[in-house]
Amino acid sequence: MTAETKQIFDQLTQQTVTFQVIHPVETVNVLGEILTTTHEYWVPQRQAVTDEAAWLEPKDDVDRNLQADYALFRRTFHFLTPAEIKANRLALHLTLRETAAALGMSFSTLSDIENGRLLQSMDQEVKLRYLAERPAFGHFVAQHATIIGNRLTRQGVNAPRFFEKLATHV
Repeated sequence: MTAETKQIFDQLTQQTVTFQVIHPVETVNVLGEILTTTHEYWVPQRQAVTDEAAWLEPKDDVDRNLQADYALFRRTFHFLTPAEIKANRLALHLTLRETAAALGMSFSTLSDIENGRLLQSMDQEVKLRYLAERPAFGHFVAQHATIIGNRLTRQGVNAPRFFEKLATHV
């Protein structure tokens, strides 16, 4: 395990703090699947890099390892990336609320998936793939128009406008 050093300015103490940056290979469980990946940890200067209790998430991006795990999972199991999901939604000219209601998920869940804060489950992945297959998505919405319309209305979304947009872009 090789180590490099990084320094950051600690706003709380008003001092520069030095860390050793290490990259151990680890095994992780992501949605029940076991993956092997390289993570990044920062170890305070006077701590031993072999002391796992001293390993801290990267100070410049505390979500780096989690994001790397999500990206590895998506590549390994051929899941859509957040950018692909958002691009598919935008190609249909749909809002997050409209898309979430049509797919039967919450607005916040879809937002978190599109922004990379949440890894979609297998069930969500299946639904999200509909967005890339416009005819299939149009057929799905047509089959379930009543329930989707009710969901949209309950959420304060203009259901007739949603169906109009969909008819234009599917």
